Amino acid sequence: MGFEISIVFVIFIISLLFLGTTTYTSLDTSNDLVDDATMDRYDIENEKLRTDVSIDQLTYKGNKHSYSLTVTITNRGSQILHSGEADVLIDGVLRSHTYEPSTNVWTPEETKYLSITGLSGEGTHRIKVITDTGVPAYGVYSV
Repeated sequence: MGFEISIVFVIFIISLLFLGTTTYTSLDTSNDLVDDATMDRYDIENEKLRTDVSIDQLTYKGNKHSYSLTVTITNRGSQILHSGEADVLIDGVLRSHTYEPSTNVWTPEETKYLSITGLSGEGTHRIKVITDTGVPAYGVYSV
């Protein structure tokens, strides 16, 4: 009977060691994932802090039934942006656009000209340009 208790005790100790090792490994991996996500978050916040864009001018050509809009926008921050990843919303609707100069790199203090075609409607309209870092610029124009 003493031998069986010894074997059960050894099996119990081995099980505890295995469980402890597995738990530690899982917790360590989870902690590494949280650390990596925290670093990514700080990088994203840093990019946003260094991003600043301003809409300098809004010019439309055409009439209330069909017009095109040219947006003069300048990168005022210290972050290099990507022109091709900017989004343009007019009155809350996502619109496709082209940009000049056509380089994808948008350096600080560089001005881009965004062109949006196929617009219609009279009155006051609101435009929002969102950079690839998520920082927006707003403008208002009337047709």
